[in-house]
Formats: sequence, C-alpha cells, structure tokens
Amino acid sequence: MKTSSVGTIVRIVAALAILFLALLSVLFVLDIVPRESFREMSIKLLSVGGIAVVSLVALSFVLRK
Repeated sequence: MKTSSVGTIVRIVAALAILFLALLSVLFVLDIVPRESFREMSIKLLSVGGIAVVSLVALSFVLRK
C-alpha cells in the first residue's frame, strides 16, 4: 500500500463521515431523532472518528520507507 492509497482512504472516510453527519443533522432538525439520542450518537461518532484518524496516521508511519 502506497502513501497515496492511505490519502485516498482518508478522503473516503472523511467524505462518508461528512455525509453521515449531514444526514443525522437533517433527522435531528426534523425531530425524527430526539435531542438526547443526537448527543449520544455524536459523542460515539467523534470517538470512532478519532480512532480512525489515529489508526490511519499510525498506518502511514508504518508504511513509509
């Protein structure tokens, strides 16, 4: 796996996260998702995003020559 592949994966993960947060925000605005659930889900999403970022940074260091 080249470094450019890691960059592509980062872009794809970021795009999916943005789309998911946009969808979640629309559901929140339309009162389909209650405010309490939105808080819980946003904390979990930020945690998963942080784990993904740290993992990708670690992978990029491991794959460098």
